[in-house]
Amino acid sequence: SRGITHIVSVLKTRMEDQLPPTLKRLWIPVIDIATSTLEFESKWPEALKFLRDCMDSGGVALIHCRAGMSRSSTILLAHLLDYHKMNLRDAWQLLCSKHPIAAPITPFWKALIAFEQRLFQETSPD
Repeated sequence: SRGITHIVSVLKTRMEDQLPPTLKRLWIPVIDIATSTLEFESKWPEALKFLRDCMDSGGVALIHCRAGMSRSSTILLAHLLDYHKMNLRDAWQLLCSKHPIAAPITPFWKALIAFEQRLFQETSPD
């Protein structure tokens, strides 16, 4: 269990019946296609607050999607920017060092770049 206390499920369908009832859960019903980007991005504040509350309470979070490549990686990157005040380049390098299959789709990348600009009023250097 690795001490997991919170889980963020970024899936089209809910899977709560398969999870232990002791976990605090957040379900973000989004599919991994370009047209879902605005819908997905609108859910980020809720996800980031959930993760912030987890971290502030000493909890351990698991973020997952179907393949573990795009949606979950996008949420984690947004969290690293928001909570840990990392720039996108450093957050990406950290994520890739721990989870090499991470691969947000292009529209999610664009949303992350815009999010970084809003947070820090600048983008990461090339």
